[in-house]
Order: sequence, then C-alpha cells, then structure tokens
Amino acid sequence: MNRSKAKKRAKAFLWAAAILLAGGCDTKNLGEIYLNPQTGKEEGCEESHLWACAVSFPKGYDWRKDSLGTASTSDLLLFRDTECILKLSCNSLNRVSADADRHYIVGGQLYTVYPTSSDCIVKKNGQEAFRIGRRELITDLIVRDSCIFTLGTPPSGKGWIWRKDGQELLQRDDGEILGGMYTDKDSICFAFVENIGGSTTSVTSHRYYCVRETEVSQLKLGTDIEEVLSIRMNEGVLNYLAVSSAVKNGVLWQQGPNAYSLGAGRLKKIRNFALDRVGKEIVAHGFELTGQVWTHSFWASPTAMETNTKDVCERLIYCSDSPVQCYSWYNPDSGRTFVVWNASKRDYTGDFRVVSPYVLAGNESGYAIGMSEVCAKSYTGDLTEIPVIVTPDDTLRFNFNGYFTRLSF
Repeated sequence: MNRSKAKKRAKAFLWAAAILLAGGCDTKNLGEIYLNPQTGKEEGCEESHLWACAVSFPKGYDWRKDSLGTASTSDLLLFRDTECILKLSCNSLNRVSADADRHYIVGGQLYTVYPTSSDCIVKKNGQEAFRIGRRELITDLIVRDSCIFTLGTPPSGKGWIWRKDGQELLQRDDGEILGGMYTDKDSICFAFVENIGGSTTSVTSHRYYCVRETEVSQLKLGTDIEEVLSIRMNEGVLNYLAVSSAVKNGVLWQQGPNAYSLGAGRLKKIRNFALDRVGKEIVAHGFELTGQVWTHSFWASPTAMETNTKDVCERLIYCSDSPVQCYSWYNPDSGRTFVVWNASKRDYTGDFRVVSPYVLAGNESGYAIGMSEVCAKSYTGDLTEIPVIVTPDDTLRFNFNGYFTRLSF
C-alpha cells in the first residue's frame, strides 16, 4: 500500500472513531454484516478497519477484582472500528471464555476456544466450527483458505498436536513448541524442541526441529551452541537465535550460511528473545534481566541493534516496512503510561493500563493500543472509568464496563 492511500485510510478511520458508541451491542445476523450484497464475499479482512474484542461486565461491577467474571455475568464483544457487531455470553453453557488467551481475531472474524474436561470446542463468530474429542489446551490458532489450524497440548502438558479443522496432522508425545505458527512462502511453519535425556539445558540434551507444512527437519547445530532461543524460516532461509560459547554476553544469530554476534558483551540475561518478520525482513527482539529488574529492551536486525536503557518494552508490534516499538509502561504511583511509536513518544496523563498482552496492533498508518482507565492509587468504587483505544492522534472512548482482550488491523 502506498503512503497516500495509507494516510487516507488512516484519516477515514479516525473520523469514524470520533463517534462515541451507544450502550449495548447490535446482535444482528453476522451474514448481514460480513457479506457484501453485491459480491457475496466476506468483507472482514479490509485493511481500513480496526478490529477489537473485549470482555464487558454489568454496569457497576468491579471487574478489576475479578477480571474473568467468576462472580458475575460477562459478555465477549467484537468491534469493527467503534461499532459493536457481535455479542457472546461468556459462560460454560455457551462454551465461551472471558480468558484473553482463548480469543483470536483473523480477517475480522472472531475465533474462540473453550476446553472442557472431555473435549475442546472451537467457534467462529459464536458458531461451533469443530470439536476436538479430548481435553486439549489450544496455544495458537491461524486461518488459511478458510481452514482453521491449531496448535495444542494434551492434559499432561507433554508433547503437542497440530490440527487442521480439528483433524490431526502431526503430533509428538514429548517436547514443546518454540513460539507459534506463521506462514512463509504460503506454507505454515513452526518449531519445536524435544528433550532427549539429562537434566541440563545444554543443546546436547535437546533436539530442535523446524516444521514446514508436514515436513519435519532437525537443526544441525555446532558444538558451541548451548541453547536455541527462537527458530524462524524467512523466504525459505532458516534463521535461529542461540546462546553460544563463541559470543560472550550475547546471542548468535544464524541466518542461512551467515552468522552474526548480536549484543556481544552487552546482554547479561536474556528473556523473551524471539524472531519476527517485518514485511520480507526479519528482526529480533527481547529483554535483558539484571537481578530482578528489567533493564533493557531492544529490537535488532542481523547487523544493527537498538537498545532502550530507561524503560522496559512490554511488547513489540510491527508494520509492513519497519519495526514499531510500543512501550506500554504503567507506574501506579504517578499513573503514567506512555507509548513510543518508533522515535516519537506520547505520554498519557490519565490512569491507563494494559490488561491483556494482545491489545497492540500496528500497520503502515499507525498503531492502536487498547487500555483500561483505572484509579492510580486505590479503587474508589466510582465506575466512571471506561476502556479506550489510543492511536497516534486520538484517544477513543468506548461505552462499556470492561477491558479489551485483542486488537487487529
């Protein structure tokens, strides 16, 4: 998308978002909302829309003390820009959970997963898509060509299962997934690690694999590799990040036949280090932990690295042509929250905070982050606070009592 079109769409979104929502949610048939009467095709994946899902509670209920609503009724709402287009009751009878880990938005469609003691139910827009005939914890979900792919773990917590529309494609009785699913050259990929014996974390006690569709390939690692942190295919080229004896206080980035020393001599203890794709490029991001304090956050290409030494980046979001750092940091004493859009920093003087880790979204036009306005020092009982979505140019207020769980462009 060129810049002029992106700016026009961003302006159109902001004009639409300037209208405050009315209370409640219109629960019209989804077919009336999603299907274009001229073409009969789904419109949910248009780039001009911001999609958000949120958990809503009855007016006056203090969800801050009970975010899953165990002592109250709650609803799951789906918004297109600022319009609520779907409302689902969160309860065991309806098989919909208030847990943010069980909500996914793909192409403007809302997918939910609900494990029970005997099965696991996957729904699309409130309608059952399929049912897995055993208890299984879904850890990731993506959609391709109207087919739903899931990664899950059995009740034992050991091993994993990869499914297409509920049908098993691959499974392992041991090991765990590294990261989640993604697409590379139209193929679905993910990585996993298996323990082959021993109690150490050295690479000699583990085997690392990359899955591309149903092809499973084991990584061939040098003797200097102590632990693999992240694996990702990019344009058919294998990339991985690893702790290596050859890189002191840093990480080895292997990109095809080329190796780079990332953060050598600078990173003491790394957490949440992972690879992600930005357009056709690939970047690494993570945190450094010194003692019990997060001290740095960074993103990097194979040859350059940027480190933030003052505040901790809780999560990174990306657009199509450059990495986007989004610092969502909240201080309960000052009530200060801020967002960084690349080098541009914006402070929020209101008492906002992020409730779910999945409420950041970005594209070439800007970013959006879902926040809840809370009392900085102590809860006063005055439920006048309402959830908001902040963008580079505006703060959009929504008229329901609750919080956002997912955002997506």
